Amino acid sequence: MPLSLAHALLIPHLTKFKEKYPDIEVVLLSSDKKTDLITEGVDCVVRLGELQDSSFISKRLGEIRMVTCASPAYLEAHGTPESLDDLQKHKAVNFFSDHSREVMEWKFTDKISSFRNVLPAVCL
Repeated sequence: MPLSLAHALLIPHLTKFKEKYPDIEVVLLSSDKKTDLITEGVDCVVRLGELQDSSFISKRLGEIRMVTCASPAYLEAHGTPESLDDLQKHKAVNFFSDHSREVMEWKFTDKISSFRNVLPAVCL
């Protein structure tokens, strides 16, 4: 889990967790990098996204909505996209996969919950 989300979502609840479970030692690591839970000896993890390894026992804790945005200066210089197809012509800051080293596509849902993947033309 990225550090900013850990600060916002996990850390505020640690005191209550420790009060309820005083014998559990908590060592909190926050990272954007996917950790090999077995190799690293991790007992519990909070991850964003869909579970990739079906051998893990998991529980959905909630949903985080991501927002795609641009600065007014960028929009003035490059124009405002009017559709998802337009995003393929725009520059973007994006994440890449640790495993494949490929830039990750953006995933969008529309009003009827269908999914669509978009890869911006240029990633900064």
